[in-house]
Amino acid sequence: EWLWDVCFGFLNSHFGLQAVVAASMLLVCCTSALLYRLVLRKCPNPLIAIAVTFLANAGMSIHWLARPHLFTLLFTVIFLGILDRAYVEGTAQAAGVGSTPHPGSAARKMLWLLPALTVLWTNLHGGFVAGLILIAAYTAGGLMGAVLEPAGEIRRAVLARVKPFFLCGVLCTLATLVNPYFIGLHEHIVKYLADPYLYDHITEYLAFCFLHPASGYIETLMFLAVAAACWNLYHRRFEYFVLLAGWLHLGLHM
Repeated sequence: EWLWDVCFGFLNSHFGLQAVVAASMLLVCCTSALLYRLVLRKCPNPLIAIAVTFLANAGMSIHWLARPHLFTLLFTVIFLGILDRAYVEGTAQAAGVGSTPHPGSAARKMLWLLPALTVLWTNLHGGFVAGLILIAAYTAGGLMGAVLEPAGEIRRAVLARVKPFFLCGVLCTLATLVNPYFIGLHEHIVKYLADPYLYDHITEYLAFCFLHPASGYIETLMFLAVAAACWNLYHRRFEYFVLLAGWLHLGLHM
């Protein structure tokens, strides 16, 4: 997170702590606005979109601190928005919607922005791993759908849809090497996350405590996530199922 240190150190030294707070508030506002746009794209009812965004904001408000992980919240929403747009439009194109070229090709081109964003994310905060998890979820969900698809022609179409996500994941993984420490950063993260002391003694690394004041929001989101995961599994939208199930697991264990 050296880049965060440099940027916010500059703000603090030239404009004071109030500038650090203002910049952090701006990150939170941008994250919330982009999240609302993403939810509204999935559900065109503004009232429902506002309610879901409120739940998400209330749940993550425990992390609204002037610290570099705010960039991880922002980049997570950006990555999810780009990945989901590529998935939705790519699925429509694979299904043969319309006789003219589908805009899914333009959406898939946006995937190639992610490696560049990964470089920035990697140098701002170690939470860049979340971006790789998001890409892996869409890739794994597509492969799951291909394996369970009995029709050979449809299976090939699904694999063709998954290929850009896989390639994007490879490029984003390589992009994480663009940092002052090269592979040393990854070694540090693995060693850090594998240290059992963190999960036994530091509150932030313990499993979520449902006695926390924000537990009502988290429980509601988890209930909705379980329902959505089952609904998407029933409709064979395996990408969403893997995405939801994976984050539920991480949310309960980390």
